Amino acid sequence: MSRGFFEQTVKYIKENHTNTLEYYLNKGYDIKEARKLLSERQRTFTLEKCIKKYGEIEGTKKYEERHEKWAKQMSKKFNEGTGFAQSMLAKNILAELKSLFPELEYEYTISRYSFDGKYKNKLIEINGDYFHCNPELYERNFYNKINKKHAWQIWEKDKKKITLAKQNVVTATKDIARIVKKI
Repeated sequence: MSRGFFEQTVKYIKENHTNTLEYYLNKGYDIKEARKLLSERQRTFTLEKCIKKYGEIEGTKKYEERHEKWAKQMSKKFNEGTGFAQSMLAKNILAELKSLFPELEYEYTISRYSFDGKYKNKLIEINGDYFHCNPELYERNFYNKINKKHAWQIWEKDKKKITLAKQNVVTATKDIARIVKKI
């Protein structure tokens, strides 16, 4: 694969994917405003939006029903097959990486820890905001209903995973360019 193709792909992703911070920075927003816009973009279904649209009682009911349905779906996915669940973010990033690096393996396990992928001697872990409780978005005591753990417990587990895998782990949130550079 030529370096030019790789650079063009990274540039395209940064400029066209609204779920990356770089997208908003490239549109001319400062870092603070870019983070705010990205956060708003990622909150497509919130309690506040439901209340505004349907009123307090019906909006709360609709939000809780949808959230419960989502939680059940995620729990079902987690318990199927290998017991490995991935966010849409992870699936999209891994699909893009697979197109760049066909030898990439999905779902790689060391000891009792699962990683999103492996390429050559590098492990890939996509730290999505909800599943990994992004410290910029979640308080230490936030309870993640899918993982059934508090944010601080998830952060400790992530730290142990990285320690276990030593220097062979590539971690990222939404920045595919950072992942590709490290691979």
